[in-house]
Amino acid sequence: MRRLLPLSLFSALIFAGCGEKEDTGFEPPDTGPDTEDTGPDLGDMPDDPAPFEITISGTDNETIVFDSPTCYYPVGSSNLRVFWRSGSGAHAWVLLAELLGDFEGPGTYDASNAAPRAKLQEEAGGEGRYYQAEATLGDTVSITVEQLEEDRAWGEYEVSGMHDTEGGSITLSPMPVPIWCPALN
Repeated sequence: MRRLLPLSLFSALIFAGCGEKEDTGFEPPDTGPDTEDTGPDLGDMPDDPAPFEITISGTDNETIVFDSPTCYYPVGSSNLRVFWRSGSGAHAWVLLAELLGDFEGPGTYDASNAAPRAKLQEEAGGEGRYYQAEATLGDTVSITVEQLEEDRAWGEYEVSGMHDTEGGSITLSPMPVPIWCPALN
């Protein structure tokens, strides 16, 4: 037959450790203030070049401010697309550089080893103007990707000129245009 402890003795044993604790002098280390995640660690990435101005001259003449990059490089893909827009919506211009099917990582891409493309186009809200570098008309594009990591990239590109479909042409200055991708999509 099993002997049971009286309830008062059982309660005393359970709650014996609930009294005041002896001070051992141990203090957990201070880990500093709690911090929020403020985005990607930009490490050795160059400073954000935005905002920057591009002046177009020729068929159209104006100065455009770009400050919002978007970059697409699907992991394992041979495509890289870099867009610059105005984050304020002050204009509808988009400046685009791309390597489609030729991108193999950091390096310089031009007509000798790839088919780099550059475009300046208006999206909704503009006049629908569209320019692109046309090799058949003597335009050249050179894209240099200095660094490519799992989630970011940087470099620059240069374009000698662009043409529209109606024979108009423009030049852009200053060159080069930065590639600055703090987050690759």
